[in-house]
Amino acid sequence: MYHFLGATWNFPSASSPKLSAVSLKRLGGAKVTSDPSELLPVNKCVFQAITEANGSFEKLVVDLEALQQVSFFPTDKLVGYMNEIGRIRAELNMSLMEKIAHREDSNALYFDRLCIKREKELKDPDDVLLDAEMRKKEKAEEERRMREEGAPLPEELM
Repeated sequence: MYHFLGATWNFPSASSPKLSAVSLKRLGGAKVTSDPSELLPVNKCVFQAITEANGSFEKLVVDLEALQQVSFFPTDKLVGYMNEIGRIRAELNMSLMEKIAHREDSNALYFDRLCIKREKELKDPDDVLLDAEMRKKEKAEEERRMREEGAPLPEELM
């Protein structure tokens, strides 16, 4: 357990199972395409690996902070290393989150398409008549408003 920036961090022990690069690649799924014709899941193991990577960065920073207490280590160099670690961590997170966001955007489009398809299947055929009646009322209202304003009527309203 580590304390850093007012937070307490529990890092996995050395005995906890780690994900290999091969298993993470397999869990990542297919490449993103512009056509959301397939689901591109982001497995929870991907998020777990990102969390563990961030935990490792945090542990390294905490360890460097502890080393600052040792008089013969140059504090300014250690602070510089901590800053570099923070920058690398931030860049890594931005890059990884960008890829995840792209996949999730594609997944949202995929599910939108499925929902629209299902809504069309469930749509009552009588809804077409109701839609036509509603449009007729809208046109009549628009025509009335334009006559009140003295504006010329478009051909579609005549």
